[in-house]
Amino acid sequence: MKTNKRTLFCVSEMQCREASDGTRHITGIAVPYGQQTELWRDYYEVFERGSLAESLENDDIRILYNHNDDIVLARKGAGTVTFEDRESGVFVDMIVNESDSQAMDIYARVKRGDIPGWSIGFIPEKEEPEYRADKSVLNHITKARAVEFSVCPFPAYSQTEISARKAESLSTRKEEIKKRLEAL
Repeated sequence: MKTNKRTLFCVSEMQCREASDGTRHITGIAVPYGQQTELWRDYYEVFERGSLAESLENDDIRILYNHNDDIVLARKGAGTVTFEDRESGVFVDMIVNESDSQAMDIYARVKRGDIPGWSIGFIPEKEEPEYRADKSVLNHITKARAVEFSVCPFPAYSQTEISARKAESLSTRKEEIKKRLEAL
């Protein structure tokens, strides 16, 4: 099965602060663990604790504005962002480039509350769907690669992305049912 990058928006803890050395930072829990997000009616997704730990340690992850790879705000490999895999979720500490007017504009919007949350661009590596009694599905992400985190004003899933995810999910379910029937 082809694996594509997916995005997930979380309204979570996002703060602006000034460090003792005068640098400005945007910080917060970018992906809360254990928080169910409804992607469409009766289909939910949740990042399990530690699901991103390996990626946070090994990958050169970027911070973007609104998933736009033309607006790179920070990069792990450049030392301008750090990630911590905490019990509550992924904590991000991004140093704002004060020489970059776009970064300063974004900082001001976050500080004012106009930009409320984070979004993650990720590639799932291990998932466990849970088919619940109420006919809903909760997809547990147990391992994923973080490609980027974005400072975002709106949820990341457009209707097109949701439709593509729904079609992929239905196709996967059909394959699982077919295998079960063949095994009988």
